[in-house]
Amino acid sequence: MKIFGRTSRTVAALGAVVMLAACTPRGGIPLANPTAGATTADGSVVEGDSASGGSNKGRTGGNAVRKNQAGGKDIGDSGGTAGSSQLSSTIPTERSAQFKNPKTANVCAGRVIKTGSKVQFPWAPQCVPTFAGDNGGETYRGVYRDRIRVAVYITRDPVVVSGVRAAGGCGEVSCWKDYVTAYIDWFEKYYQMYGRRIEPIFIEGSGSEANETAARDDARRIASIDPPVMAALGGPNQASTVYAEELTSKGIMCFCTFSLPEEFYAKYYPMVWGPLMSSTQAYIHRAEYIGKRLARKPARHAGDPTLRAQKRSFGMVYFDNTRGDYRAGVQFFQKQLARYGVKLKKIIPYTNIDGCQTDATNIVNQLQIAGVTSVLANTDPFCPIHLTRAANLQNAKWEWIVTGSGLTDTNNFARLYNQEQWSRAFGISMQQPDVKNEAEYWHKMYKEVRPSGDPKEEAPAALSPFILFYTGVHLAGPNLTPKSFAAAMDRAITTGGTVTLPQRSYGRKTVTGVSFWDTTSYDDMVELWWDPDQQDANGRQGAYWYVSGGKRYEWGGWPSTAPRVFTKKGAVYGYENPPDQ
Repeated sequence: MKIFGRTSRTVAALGAVVMLAACTPRGGIPLANPTAGATTADGSVVEGDSASGGSNKGRTGGNAVRKNQAGGKDIGDSGGTAGSSQLSSTIPTERSAQFKNPKTANVCAGRVIKTGSKVQFPWAPQCVPTFAGDNGGETYRGVYRDRIRVAVYITRDPVVVSGVRAAGGCGEVSCWKDYVTAYIDWFEKYYQMYGRRIEPIFIEGSGSEANETAARDDARRIASIDPPVMAALGGPNQASTVYAEELTSKGIMCFCTFSLPEEFYAKYYPMVWGPLMSSTQAYIHRAEYIGKRLARKPARHAGDPTLRAQKRSFGMVYFDNTRGDYRAGVQFFQKQLARYGVKLKKIIPYTNIDGCQTDATNIVNQLQIAGVTSVLANTDPFCPIHLTRAANLQNAKWEWIVTGSGLTDTNNFARLYNQEQWSRAFGISMQQPDVKNEAEYWHKMYKEVRPSGDPKEEAPAALSPFILFYTGVHLAGPNLTPKSFAAAMDRAITTGGTVTLPQRSYGRKTVTGVSFWDTTSYDDMVELWWDPDQQDANGRQGAYWYVSGGKRYEWGGWPSTAPRVFTKKGAVYGYENPPDQ
């Protein structure tokens, strides 16, 4: 999901999340510079210039067991098939018709792919053996000798589109197509494609992202594309489960979900993939953070002296869809909290984005009656607009606990919340300190292939699913199928894990006794707090501060001392020149 964003990172049109990062060290200048190497009150090390160098400094590991480390066709609302392709009009059978990788492809910088002098892609996978010979032609539906056909979903949900435009994004179909084709051109300069190219077939969403009927119909339209596609990249976020189920029933891979429970990904393995992390993985982080850093301690950041004197009691408000797909994650969270002797005093679900808007006053009233000191906002990014407004009208003084849910942890959304309420917000996030757009990897990638172009706020959202897809294609080899794709991702090296680069890894994992096959991306999180008076890296009022320079924690790595929030010492709100990009 993504709509406004962290400088530019959050404009994801509520159906696509921006990923982040880069990899080569460059000696960053932090905004609000932490003291390099200083030890904080919680025993962690503040990462200043020591955060550079692409090392694991800037994060804290835990007890997770991990592995080693162009234009296209359009399908509009009519659902009809596309016109001419920039690639061959017929599926070639001769080896001579295979697309030739450029000389820049699969060139190594150490162990990973070298991606040129303009930008070293932060999540570049390892190099693979040089390919020569027959790629096998049609290895799976949508895979041909010279191309891999994929459907690219473009949201037309008016709520999402208006949010993108309000945040400074383009919001037009033509812009999304431009971003996609630019990133395809970039990836195919550097990744091994085994004689194939990605051929995008664009499909515009036919309704609201919460409309399950429209989501199912859109999936069926994708399944009817002729010649067929291998995968769908992007989709309607709120109705992503219905959309993914329909696609996988037709043998189509789906890079289209955001933070669903592990049970869903296991059921549809190896067909469904996503950015960020599953809700199961995020709940492990949340439970550990609450159990170690918040529980049995006074609610010292509440807005009332009576509450500040009380030991914390927790309420939670959470998003669900009409099918109740998120309920299992909440039940898992309760079991994880029980490991730390913590029980939620009040749990309040709401259904779809509009459910919070219509029921905000009642939700706040229930929390007031329950007498909680601290409220976990495990919501979509719009919900706190209504919750904080209602809370202020009812003179609520509790702490707000940021959980990293649904872009509530991004600057541009947080600016929309009632600032008196949100000035008491702190917690954890999958995001990272702000970086100016021009210094971001996604901006540099686009400008390398479109020097005269101007990528807007939603460009990273267009890029996001392609990071996953190209990594798997590059590592899978010429015999490309969903199974070979998954096996390739299991071999992918772990990347990121520094102050502006969340850690990405895939495959078999065991985390705090929970075993799963990870088809989502992120592993680590960071601690932050909201400052309504601070300007961000792009000069906008209101910003999150990142504790200890943006130090990231893996599962099992959270310290047991009280949060070091609402103090600027050692914290950053952004980096003018990121040390790890």
